[in-house]
This record gives sequence, structure tokens and C-alpha cells, in this order.
Amino acid sequence: MRRPRFPKPARAAALVPLALGLVVASGCSRPDPGFLSSGTIDAREVTLSANFGGQILRLDLHEGEKVKAGQILGRIDAARLKAQLDVLSAQRAQVAAKQAALAASASQLAAKQAALAVATSRARASSSQVAASHRLARVNLARVRALFAGGGTTREQLDTVTTAAETSRDALAAADLAFADLATRRQGLAAEGQALVAQRQGLAAELRQLAAQQEVIGVQLHDATIVAPTTGIIEKKFTEPGETAAPGSPICAIADLSDMWVRVYLDEKTLARVLVGSHLVVDAMGKPFDGVVEAISPAAEFTPKQVETRNVDATLVWGVKVRILHPGAPLRIGMPVQVRLP
Repeated sequence: MRRPRFPKPARAAALVPLALGLVVASGCSRPDPGFLSSGTIDAREVTLSANFGGQILRLDLHEGEKVKAGQILGRIDAARLKAQLDVLSAQRAQVAAKQAALAASASQLAAKQAALAVATSRARASSSQVAASHRLARVNLARVRALFAGGGTTREQLDTVTTAAETSRDALAAADLAFADLATRRQGLAAEGQALVAQRQGLAAELRQLAAQQEVIGVQLHDATIVAPTTGIIEKKFTEPGETAAPGSPICAIADLSDMWVRVYLDEKTLARVLVGSHLVVDAMGKPFDGVVEAISPAAEFTPKQVETRNVDATLVWGVKVRILHPGAPLRIGMPVQVRLP
């Protein structure tokens, strides 16, 4: 049986839809000339760890919650530290009392030294006078002895002058003895002053040590307060209230969504089209974002799995970090995006 044949005009009309379909299909499959590669969104992530070990009393954070830098997120039990701080405060008060008593002793010592200085000055002046009187008495005794030997004076006069010389000698010896006693007292006060200085230095060292211990405990008390280190979103929570946190153990991970980027991989030909500082477009769910090339890997690597590049047959690629200049909704960590030329 022979198939019916269309008239030529009718056959041409029947082929028009097919041709249009091929044209449309060809247009849909045509690659985007600006497409470079695909990747996933990443952001700066900060892991908040415990700086102080102890039981977590309070932890006010939830995954997906926004936090601000410096915001208090919880507290760790620090009752023992507060008790130690009270003990150190009492010890510092005792040292301060000792310092006050020592200052009073130093004032008394200074008064004694001042009085001794006056007494020494007076004794020195008196000793000078006694020494001068003794010298005069000796000269007078020698003169009277000479006169007595020549019969120029009486025995009674000689005895009087001799007694005066002996008295001045005894007075001089007493003055020297008193001056020596004052010197001994001065040495004793000097030794007492040195002892006070040593005690004052010892108390000052003890006070510095107590202050250093208080400072360490103050830092630990500060660390017992869990504070957000940066502004961002709680990406993951690692512990719960009631658990015991060890120093350095993670508490939560905070993602800073204001600091986002995407890492893509480009083959050699595509890499030649971009430089560090080049502006690119990051497409996320149909919304474009401005991006800039921040870094290009200096070494090639094999194409990672699940990475779409411009050249699907490329074996070696270079990693390119594209910083998103003004991140915002709907960007999220791990979201697949496409990077293309502007």
C-alpha cells in the first residue's frame, strides 16, 4: 500500500514546528560564554572554646541564632575562685596592716635618730669645750710646777692647779665616753633602720605576689563568662548546661556571614581570563552578587569531584578564592553558586 503524499506546501508547513523545536533546543543547550565554574559558599568560622574549666551553669545560645561580638552567652561555675579571691583580699589587708605598723615604727625611728643627732651635736660641742679646758689646765699646771720648782709659788697653789688639771682630764674622758656611747646608739639605730627597710621590702614583695595571684584569678573569673568573640550566627552547639567544660573544649561555632567567599576551580584556558583583583559575578538562586578574586592557587591540582568547570574534560585546575563584596540573603554556608564573568 502506498503512503499518501502531501502537497509540497503542506509538507513545508509540517516541518516548521520541528525546525523551531530544534532551534529552541539548540539555544537552551548553548553554554553561557561568561560561565567560569561552580562552587559552594563558605564563610569565616570562629570556634568559641572554654578558657576556664568547670561546670556550665548557663548557656543561652541556639543553633541558627544571631549573636553580637561581646554578647554574654553563658557562665561557668567559679565559686571556688571567688572564695580564693576573698582569701587573697584578707591576706592583702593583713599585709597592709603590717605595712602601717612598719611605717609607724619607721616614724619613731626617725624621731629617735633626729634626737640622737641633736644630742651628738651637743656632745661634740661640749667635748670641744672640755678638751680646750683640759689643754689650758695642762698649760697652767706646767707653769705652776716651774714656779714651784723655783720657789715662786706655794705647795697649796700647786695642789690646786694639779687638782684642776686632773678634773679637766676626767671631764674629757667622760665626754669621750659619752660621745662613744652616742656613736654606739647611732649604729644601733642604723641597724634598726636597715631591718625596717628589709621588712618593708619583704612586705612589698609579698603584696606584689598577692596582687599577681589576684590578677590571675581575675582573669580566670573573666574567662568564666562565656562571651561571643565575633558577630555572626551560631552554626553548631557542642555542649549543654550542666556539662563540665575543660579548658580549650569547644562550646559553639559562630559563622560570620559578613565575611563570605566561594572557591572555584579553573582550567588553564579559563584561568587566563582572570587575575587577582578581577571582578566577577556570583549567582545564587538567580540573584547576582559582586565578587572579586582574592587569591589564586600557585599550584595546579586534579579536578575535585562534584566540581563543575567550564571545560568538563580538564584534568588539572587551579583553585581561585572569590570574595563576595556585599553578602546578604539568600546566601548561606554550603549553598551552591555559579561564578561568571560580569
